[in-house]
Amino acid sequence: YGSFNFSNDSQDEVENSDGSSVDFEEVKNRTVNAAISYSLTPDTKIDFSVMDSSEERNLLAPYYDIERNKYSVGFTTKISDWSVYLNAYETSSDAGYHAFGASPYYTHEIENKVLSAEVQNAITANQYLTIGVEQNKTDYFKDYSNPASDDYKAKGTTQKSIYAQDKISFGENTLTIGARFDDNSQFDSGTSASIGYVHNLPNNLAIKTSYGTAFKAPNIKEADSNYVYSHGYPGAS
Repeated sequence: YGSFNFSNDSQDEVENSDGSSVDFEEVKNRTVNAAISYSLTPDTKIDFSVMDSSEERNLLAPYYDIERNKYSVGFTTKISDWSVYLNAYETSSDAGYHAFGASPYYTHEIENKVLSAEVQNAITANQYLTIGVEQNKTDYFKDYSNPASDDYKAKGTTQKSIYAQDKISFGENTLTIGARFDDNSQFDSGTSASIGYVHNLPNNLAIKTSYGTAFKAPNIKEADSNYVYSHGYPGAS
């Protein structure tokens, strides 16, 4: 099975009747998505996908463009009664700052690499168990076009995670219990927990309640003071 999608849209800069510009920027966007999936056996499948996009913005002068890419591969199979899901993907974004038609003063380059594995199984007639692990590695590089400025490379951040969830059904009720442990190389570690309860009523109605906590580390843009984006032109900044 395969799929392909292409989209392109644009917005023109608006000018006053006297020819002067107003603050309504010119925007150009392009996105290409492609995916292919192949079944090796009824229980085994491999997936590939790719995404490429660009965004350009122009207000009085070109001042930034962004390139984004994503590549992913997935593998699904069944071992005994366990469903196994393996995934790997890489995303990258380059955000370049321009000034009045000149080459970018700097480009923010960010790269994410994610590996994950998950298994699922109905361990009893009333219990469905999910166990997974994940690793997310982020790198950040600031590339200056101005020779007088030194390029900057961040130390990088790696977050490793393990999680489990047990879904238990009894009568018209379902209880879901989950836990997750995250270890972040920059922001230490944290444990998250969640519990949810569903009671089914007649006429396709249900009562649901849930409670959870979460460990959320700042991303590279929030955590690194070198990720600064500014734009200035005559009379404003």
